[in-house]
Amino acid sequence: MPIVLDPGLDVGALQARGAALANNDPEARALRDQQPDGPVRRGFEIGLAAAKGQTLPGPGKQRIHDALSPDEQGGFTTSVDFSLSRNRQSITDSAQKGRAIAKKDRL
Repeated sequence: MPIVLDPGLDVGALQARGAALANNDPEARALRDQQPDGPVRRGFEIGLAAAKGQTLPGPGKQRIHDALSPDEQGGFTTSVDFSLSRNRQSITDSAQKGRAIAKKDRL
């Protein structure tokens, strides 16, 4: 039976989305594959989906985390930390590229 935290939020669907994200991202896949099979890996995949495009922790991700088993929580935390950090770095890199382009355009 799927865990449903809020209407329309299905943890099983989050896991499927996270697995797809990992399968299409070499870094995420490598980190996921380091997680033991079972609840830890399931939590990791849920976390990937929960943090997709996000740069900060928040109450929504915390509610999902708190609804998971302790083993799933460990995997969830690992993937959320990975995702948030990488997403922040991506924004920083984009901003630096934008500044470089703007500086060249002024010349």
